[in-house]
Amino acid sequence: MAILGSQNAFPAECARIWVGMPLFPAPSTIPESLQPTTLQRSTPHEPWIDLIPDKQMRDNAILTMGTFTREDIEEDVTVSVFKKEKLLELNGIVAWDEPWRPEGWELTEGFIKRWPFLVKGCWKMLESTNRWRAIRGEEPLVVEL
Repeated sequence: MAILGSQNAFPAECARIWVGMPLFPAPSTIPESLQPTTLQRSTPHEPWIDLIPDKQMRDNAILTMGTFTREDIEEDVTVSVFKKEKLLELNGIVAWDEPWRPEGWELTEGFIKRWPFLVKGCWKMLESTNRWRAIRGEEPLVVEL
C-alpha cells in the first residue's frame, strides 16, 4: 500500500535506490506528536492521515474528508519535486528534520494557498515554516485563516 506514494516520487533510475532507505532513524516509541486525537480514534479515516505530525492538521484532514483525495495531496507533496527547478517553489511540504516533529516541517506558500482548510489552526507548523524561512533570510509568511 502506498502511503503518500513516496515510491512514485523518484524518477525510475533513482527509485529503487531511495525507496527502501530510511532518511531518519525510527523512534523507539510513538512520538507525542503522532499520538492519536480523540477524533482520530472515533472517526474512520485513511491511514496516511495518521502520519501527519500536527494533531490539528490530522483533525482538519478528517473533518474535510471527501473534499480532497490522498492522490491530490500526494501529487503536491511528492510529484511536484520533479516539476520545479527551485525546491521552495514547491506546492507541498518539506521535512528538514525528523518527520514526526512538526518543528521540522516547512509548509510552502503554494501548499498553504491550495490547502488552507488543512493548515487552519496549525500554529506549530506555521511557526516552524517561518523559522526555516528566517534561517534562509526570507520574510515570514503571514497567514490569515
